[in-house]
Amino acid sequence: ESKNKIIVRKSIVSRQDIPKGTKIDLSMLTAKRPGTGISPAEFKSVIGKITKNRISKDTIINFEMLK
Repeated sequence: ESKNKIIVRKSIVSRQDIPKGTKIDLSMLTAKRPGTGISPAEFKSVIGKITKNRISKDTIINFEMLK
């Protein structure tokens, strides 16, 4: 079951290209597999953060990308 956990769970992913220094809002994000990034249960902790660098479309979001 733990092997399938990563495949079955989802992560927060960029829905579009997000420029450096942009304040993240919900419209910029979606949830997709695999579950190697931030869980969609934590959307609230990502909303309002500022990007440290440009984030390309369909990139799994992690806290190191955000201020």
